[in-house]
Amino acid sequence: MTSPVLTLPVLLQLRLRALFGIDARADVFCYLLYNDSGNSSSIARVLRLHQKSVYEVLERWAEAGVVQRLHRGYALNPEAVPPSVREVVSSGMRWLDWTSVYRALGRLLAAMAAADTNDPYIASSLFRDVQPEFAGLAHSLGLRLPPAGRYPAAEYFGPFAKVVSDILSRLGSGTE
Repeated sequence: MTSPVLTLPVLLQLRLRALFGIDARADVFCYLLYNDSGNSSSIARVLRLHQKSVYEVLERWAEAGVVQRLHRGYALNPEAVPPSVREVVSSGMRWLDWTSVYRALGRLLAAMAAADTNDPYIASSLFRDVQPEFAGLAHSLGLRLPPAGRYPAAEYFGPFAKVVSDILSRLGSGTE
């Protein structure tokens, strides 16, 4: 087993946790890096944190000049972002909602295990069931799911499986 390479863009959140500690600050900072702005409620919903803890972090940072208060939320002050973090963000890496990633992959795995078949027709049907959860994930990685309506019956198996393979490849590459 090898240690993680903390300089990889995909591990930015771990680097931020080393800087901020293990609480809402690292996650809120990471969220604001990849999203232009947000309010405490929307950020808390995406990060699955308590709104009050996110609000307190944002308010303390506003007082310290780390974030700017906007009409409907907060945005990072560009001078508050260290150059090494700016490099990672400008590398093209995108924000990933990891909870949604694991939920989509878990649902696919559970559906495939429950079906316990090698029949492409049944697998295609299962793919159609989980397709909505994969659409957002694929989009966040710069991919597009094939529209299920264009592939009748078992023909959906190949195109969907290819996109799932591409998703796993991008998630595992350490560059996305």
